[in-house]
Formats: sequence, structure tokens, C-alpha cells
Amino acid sequence: MLKPSILPTKIPHKRQFFWLLACPLPFHSRSSTFIFRISVSDVFLSVDVLFIALQIVSKMFSASMNRGAISDHLLRCFDVVLIALLIMSKMLLALVNRDVSGDRIFVGKLNMGKNYPTVSDEYNKAVDEARMKLKELFVEKGCAPLMLRLAFHSAATFDVNTKTGGPFGTLRIKAEQSHAANNGLVIGIDLLEPLKQQFPIISFADFYQLAGVAAVEVTGGPNITFHPGRPDKDEPPLEGRLPNPSQGKEHLRDVFVKTMGLSDEDIVALSGGHTLGSCHKERSGFEGQWTSNPLVFDNSYFKELLAGEKEGLIQLPTDKALLDDPVFRPLVEKFAADQDAFFKAYAESHMKFSELG
Repeated sequence: MLKPSILPTKIPHKRQFFWLLACPLPFHSRSSTFIFRISVSDVFLSVDVLFIALQIVSKMFSASMNRGAISDHLLRCFDVVLIALLIMSKMLLALVNRDVSGDRIFVGKLNMGKNYPTVSDEYNKAVDEARMKLKELFVEKGCAPLMLRLAFHSAATFDVNTKTGGPFGTLRIKAEQSHAANNGLVIGIDLLEPLKQQFPIISFADFYQLAGVAAVEVTGGPNITFHPGRPDKDEPPLEGRLPNPSQGKEHLRDVFVKTMGLSDEDIVALSGGHTLGSCHKERSGFEGQWTSNPLVFDNSYFKELLAGEKEGLIQLPTDKALLDDPVFRPLVEKFAADQDAFFKAYAESHMKFSELG
């Protein structure tokens, strides 16, 4: 059921009922949050239709009580209510699907809960066991940063406009492994393969994203909610969708916001994942690590970013771009000062990117 997170603050109480009544309507959007705009006059018109109908219902019910023919009139009451709701639904849907101009506008936000696939108890048990074994493997091999990169590259190919790409296990396919941005990921895929064979019930799509979650958690990062049920797909995405580390803030928004459907806060929070790992010249064209301890997940990335360039540490153009933007920089400063705030934002953003598509 849809739940309104924002109500107009200057509408009489009875008219707020309109927003509540609208919640169960079957809206669809590209993300879990649906933004809609409705003009004040249209909202009031729809509300008036509802309340006229309710007044009619009230009078009919009173008449039925007086004449003793309750059942017959109650049926008519229900018919009127249903017709009124149908009219309101159609009016609201029509308003949502057109641009409203020339009048004062209310902007509302409805949080739309995702419908996650249902998996068996056996599948869930396998996921829990695999999560533990993945962490053991990452501690033994010191490969958590590589696994986080693998999970991100698996998911970040999603295109919200074409509904293609995304975290559906296509990195298992040689054609996608050969993309220039994926240089070196075959090492991680090969490390995961023996463990994956122990859990044939789990899809590659789920397994790769579970590896990313385990990589963050085992290195001291936040616990990340994991919803299983991703199917494996057989068609790799087009090459060139992943972020280019040599670009700036416009590129970041093109990739994360316009293509993936994420937000500015997601860009900054997910950039904090660079607290793990290092760049390798043969893979990305860059060399060096972002923090002094690349095997610990914390908010050091943001602290180092604000401190400026240091010998032995690296800052990519996409990292520096976070300091030159009036939206990005306050978030960098916030996360540098408050690790708990970073962990909370990161856990949410990680879950979002792992569920793209």
C-alpha cells in the first residue's frame, strides 16, 4: 500500500483525507519514490466530488433508517460510494499523467514499497550460509575490495530508460567480463566460483550481490539489508555504462541519476565505498589507494578527500568532483564528521543499487 510521506500543510483537515484515500491507487514509477504534481484547483474539485457523494450516502442512509428498508438502501449507498471512488481514481490518474501548469502546484511524494520475489525456506537458508562462507573467504584472501567492485559493476549497468542491464548475473558471461571497465574482475569471479558451486540453488545474480554485501560487512561496514530473488539473465548490457573515473560531476549525474535512477546522495554515499581497495594501473589506468587502510570500511575516504592530496594516496577526478559541487560537498563534510550518518546513508544506497531493475 502506498503511504504519503508529505501532505499539503495548508489544506483544511477534511481535504487531507483526499490524499489518504488516494494511497491505494495503482501508480507506477521508475523508483520506489513517486513524485507527482497536482494543481490546487484540481485537488479541490476532486475533493468536492467525494464529499458531495458522501453527503448523498448519508442522506440515503438516514432515509433507509426511517423507512425500515435498510438492506436495499445500503446497497444503493455502496453503489454511490464505489462510483465516487471510481471517478476520483480516474481523475487523479489523469492528473498524474499530464503536466499541470498555470496554477499553484502541490508537490506530493508517495513512497512505494517494492514487491520482492518470494523464495523458499531452503533458498533463504542457503543465502544465510553463503553469506557466512563468503566472509570467511574474504578474510582468508584479503579480497573484500575486489568483491565490492564486482558487485557494483554487476549492478551499475542498469538503464532506467530502457530497463536493461543491472544486477542479473551477466558478469558470469565472458562478453561482459571483456568490457574495458571490468578489467581484473575475472579474478574475483574465479575466486567465487568454487563457493558458488556449493550453492547451486542461489542465482549468480544473488550471489554476486551477496558478495558485495558480505565484503562491506566483514571489513567493519554497516549491515546491509539483502533481499534474494534476482533471476539470472543471459544478455549482457552494452559496454560503456559504468562511471568513468576521469570525468567530472556532470558525468556522475548522467550515470547515477539519469541512467541508473539514483540520487545525488547516493552518488556521494556510494563513492564512500572507495574507502576499500586500491586502483591498479593495468585495470583502470590509475595507481594508488584512497585511504591508509584499504581493508577497513569506515569514513576515512571523506576525511582524506577534505584533507587534500597526500603522497601515497590517490584522488580521482570523480572524487575531486564531489568537492566542487554545492550539493555534493555538504554531504562529504557531513559523512567525514559523522561516521554513523555515512553508514546509514551507505547501507540504504547500497541496497538501492543492488536492487536496480
